[in-house]
Order: sequence, then C-alpha cells, then structure tokens
Amino acid sequence: MAMRRRGEIAIIKALGMENHRILISIVMQSGILTLIGFLIAVLFAYSVIPYIPLLVPQLTLVVSFSALAQLGLIALIVAILGALTPAWFVTRLEPASTFHV
Repeated sequence: MAMRRRGEIAIIKALGMENHRILISIVMQSGILTLIGFLIAVLFAYSVIPYIPLLVPQLTLVVSFSALAQLGLIALIVAILGALTPAWFVTRLEPASTFHV
C-alpha cells in the first residue's frame, strides 16, 4: 500500500508532515483495513457455518470467541509488521526523488 502511494506521501512530506506521523498513518490504515476484512470474514463464516453440516453431515464446526480473538490478533500483528517495512522505506525517500521530471 505504501509503495503504491509514494507520490501522495512525497507531497505530504513536501508540505511538512513529519516522518513518524506518516509512518503511524500508514500503519493505522493497514490495521483498520485488516480489522474490516477480519470482521467481514467472521460475518461470512457465521453465515455459512450453519449450512456446512447439510453439505457434509460428518462435519461439525464449533467456533469459539477466544479462537476468533486470537486469530484476529494474529492477523492484526501480521498486518502491522507487513506495513512497517515499506512504510519505513517510503518515509525515508526525498520528495523530489519521487517525481520524474
């Protein structure tokens, strides 16, 4: 996400935003998108789970809240760690080097 938005980030840097604020913004956006995706996946799973025994009678699925919470936390940690490296590289770029004149 951060690498595709280099031009936008360069403009923000040229306007005077500090690197740590840009980094926090990118990481927060990644976390929010991950949480939204996770909530959509949970809603989808809960809507499909009742129909699985109709398709496969031998299979019984039980989903606990603690398992979902752990999975959500792992997804959030992975998303934040995955966003940190590209965000750090993008904040280190000089705004002028981003634009090809």
